[in-house]
Amino acid sequence: MTSSKRFGSLMLAGLFTAASLFGCGGSSDEKRIPTSAIIFNQHSIVFGNNSSVLTAGYNGFGQLGDGTRDNRAVASPVPGLGRMGGFAAGAAHTLAFTNNSTVMAWGFNQFGQLGNAGIPTSSSSSSQDFSPVPVPVGALNRVTSVAAGAYHSLAVSDGHAYGWGGNGSGQVGNDTLTNASTPVEVLKVLAAGVKEPFTNATQVAAGALHSLVLTQDNKVWAWGDNAFGQLGSAAGAPKLSPVEVVFPIAVGTAKPIRIAAAGRYSAALMNDGSVYTWGYNDYGQLGIGTRVATEVPTLVVFPVPAGQPQPFINEISAGLMHMLARAGNTIWGWGFNERAQLGNNPVLGVKGQDPNTGTPVRAQIGGAGEAGAGFTVESIQAFGSSSLATLINPSTGLREIWGWGENSFGQLGSPVNKNGLGYRSIPVRMEGL
Repeated sequence: MTSSKRFGSLMLAGLFTAASLFGCGGSSDEKRIPTSAIIFNQHSIVFGNNSSVLTAGYNGFGQLGDGTRDNRAVASPVPGLGRMGGFAAGAAHTLAFTNNSTVMAWGFNQFGQLGNAGIPTSSSSSSQDFSPVPVPVGALNRVTSVAAGAYHSLAVSDGHAYGWGGNGSGQVGNDTLTNASTPVEVLKVLAAGVKEPFTNATQVAAGALHSLVLTQDNKVWAWGDNAFGQLGSAAGAPKLSPVEVVFPIAVGTAKPIRIAAAGRYSAALMNDGSVYTWGYNDYGQLGIGTRVATEVPTLVVFPVPAGQPQPFINEISAGLMHMLARAGNTIWGWGFNERAQLGNNPVLGVKGQDPNTGTPVRAQIGGAGEAGAGFTVESIQAFGSSSLATLINPSTGLREIWGWGENSFGQLGSPVNKNGLGYRSIPVRMEGL
């Protein structure tokens, strides 16, 4: 999952991880943690106009932070947080940091992903390995970025990278496979076994079981699970400490300025407006025209009319198995689309028709009675199998959040469909803002 930081008075975030890691099932009315099947990737988090944090969707682990475990289809403020500077959501846990760098966490804590030693984990004698209210993460200073994976968390603190939580694939980044219930510093292992911390980190991003960091010198480093080459190196065993991602010579002078990760793939936005992706690709989530995994960062080519330049991408966001990209007021999407999360009104459920695509398509957010015509697109966010966009209404000048895709638990901040589809193919406005 990518990290999230405020880029205006409204910003969005969600959660992304590998579908193959989790089962699905259970009831939206469950008030206990399911034992045989667990629902992940089903809650969202957004900023209100005053930088307050609001959440919606599935709440079986307290990941909405409201002190209950009741699902909610209306975006509501997380009590007691006040103004926040950034946030991120994992499979079933949530992070946020204040403008004075205090990091808070809530939700599932099976592997210590909340970063608070006072909350039980699965290794303790208590079965209450979750917190339905925000708790402080171990001391971190001057935090500028946070990210949340399936069971682990990341942060940039004063230029240093930290990780905590589940570490079975080395995704915490401290050269071990030991889970960490409080933050530990991410260390590069140099020649002769010398370990060195980052001092110039600017952003972190988290996939299901892997992690990325972007540094001030425009380098990307990766660690953790590498089964599909999502670390930018030959697919194989996990990497317990960071390795540098090498971009192809064809990139020329282009440099990465933002990173994103989800499931088992990774992405980078370059300063020339291009996008490179690598890793798992069974549903076309790399957007490179094939469905073949690759460890080589590969350019995403957008289908524009002959003679027209490629769009200059301003923003990228990685969902569970789909990606979004914004070029001005145009939203592009690619990858998994069986919950209509690409926004192109796909034909679903028809035998022989595959809605998924390895080639970018334009989201259709315009139309009478919908978000669209004349609206300014301010930001985008892919999470789980859902998508959100912050739009400025030309009539009122106000910011609105619209969403499409998976909505089985109201994670779009909209009532769950009564037709049993569980998704929204046409954008709907998020309620509660």
